[in-house]
Amino acid sequence: MQDDSNYFEYFFNQLLNALEEKVPFGVDKEDIRVLSQNLIDTSMPMATDQASVNHIKTCAVVIAVFRELRKRMPMDECLEVIRYAFVDSLGFITEQTEQFLDKSSNPFSDIVAISRQKEGEYGDSFEFYRKRDDDEAYLLEVRKCFYCKLLTANHAPELMPIFCDFDTLWMKAIKPEKHGFKFERPETIGTNGEVCKFYFTKVERA
Repeated sequence: MQDDSNYFEYFFNQLLNALEEKVPFGVDKEDIRVLSQNLIDTSMPMATDQASVNHIKTCAVVIAVFRELRKRMPMDECLEVIRYAFVDSLGFITEQTEQFLDKSSNPFSDIVAISRQKEGEYGDSFEFYRKRDDDEAYLLEVRKCFYCKLLTANHAPELMPIFCDFDTLWMKAIKPEKHGFKFERPETIGTNGEVCKFYFTKVERA
């Protein structure tokens, strides 16, 4: 989730607009903006590079929404609403990813190239380890997750599975029988795993 000032505004508005579809009592955008900025300010000492600054900004909005909703909603309902706004409302990502893979002459190589690019974009607050990297498999492990660190430090670890769920948007687009590779993510740090496993493995096309 790369972030700059323009993207931050897009993300803020997209999230809050999606929330309005599910929250009957409404959400005050300015209250969320003020709380988000306070969270950004208090979390900024944790930043180590520009990428981590961007992660802080993104997490701050979600945490701010979480805190405001919790004042008036039970936990389960609150998390369901945030999951809708942060994940379920973005189904276009699945569609765009599948279209990209459908058009690719080598879907496996192209998805691996994107993964490598994303590793660089996430910055040094994340730690990546390539367990295997060849023409048949790309087995990537995330051994340090800044999102977990941020959410825990801000007393919102309940949100971590939702951050993990964001990746399901592109994961669902992968069709092994059509694209010639399968993807597995058997565990994540945010769901009590030791590492996040992103395993891409070539298979025979149907």
